[in-house]
Amino acid sequence: IVAGVSATQVTVGAGDIDKFFVDGIVRVHNYDYSIDSGINGLKVLSISGNDIIVEDIGFVPDNTMVIDLIGFASDKGKPYVWL
Repeated sequence: IVAGVSATQVTVGAGDIDKFFVDGIVRVHNYDYSIDSGINGLKVLSISGNDIIVEDIGFVPDNTMVIDLIGFASDKGKPYVWL
C-alpha cells in the first residue's frame, strides 16, 4: 500500500497494480494483524490507475499496511490459504 485514500480506496505501487482485478479477493492488515480487514477478504469492485476500490475495509489503511489474499483470475477471484 502506498496510501489509503478512504475505507474503500487504496493506492498501490505501479509495480503491483497488475496483481489486482475486479471481483478479486484481498485482505488488508498491518504487520502484526492487530488491524485487519478479516480472513474472509474484501471484493475488489473497480480499479482506476493505481487505485483499487474495495468493499468497506472498516478503517482507512496507510503505507505501513499490506494487502494479501490476492485472488487469481483463473479461479474466479478466490485466494489460496493455509488452514
